[in-house]
Amino acid sequence: MMHAMNRTLLSRLKVVVADDAYMAALTAGMLRNLGVRSIVEANDVSSTWAALKREPLGLLLIDDGLGPVDALTLVRELRADASSPNRHMPVLMTFSHAEKARILAARDAGVTEFLKKPLSANVIGLRLMQTLENPRPFVEAGAYVGPDRRRREADTKGPDRRKRGSPEQQAG
Repeated sequence: MMHAMNRTLLSRLKVVVADDAYMAALTAGMLRNLGVRSIVEANDVSSTWAALKREPLGLLLIDDGLGPVDALTLVRELRADASSPNRHMPVLMTFSHAEKARILAARDAGVTEFLKKPLSANVIGLRLMQTLENPRPFVEAGAYVGPDRRRREADTKGPDRRKRGSPEQQAG
C-alpha cells in the first residue's frame, strides 16, 4: 500500500495512457485507484501526439504495439523534438511479448522504464514511484537523446555530458 506522500505525488501527475481502447481504459482505472487524477487516454499514435503537443504532462505510458506508426518512432521523435514541453518526461512502455531485442530497441529510442503485460495496479504503482522518485539524468550524446541508459554509476573516463533535469531547471 502506498503512503500518503506518494498518493499526493500521484494525484498531481498528468498521465497519457496510449494503448488500444480496452487496455487504455483498464490501465486508466488502475491509475485512478492509485490516486492519479489527470489521465488522457489515446488509442493510436496520432491521438497520442495530439495529447503530447497540447500541454506539459508528467508521464507517458505507451504500449509497444500501438499503431499504426511504430511506438518506438513516436518516442524517438518526442525525444528529438527540442521544442516539445514533454521531451524530458518519463516514458514507460508496456509489452505483451517482451523480447530482448525489442526492449533494447525501446531503451535506445529513449524509453525510461518497461512493464510486461498483464499489468496490475500494484506493479504500475511501484514502477511509477520508482521512476518519479529516482529520475535518471537526461542525456544528449550523439544520436541518442533520452534518459541515461546506465542503471549504475560507471567511470566514463571523461567529462559528464548528461543534462540534469529540464532546460528550465538547468537555467535556474
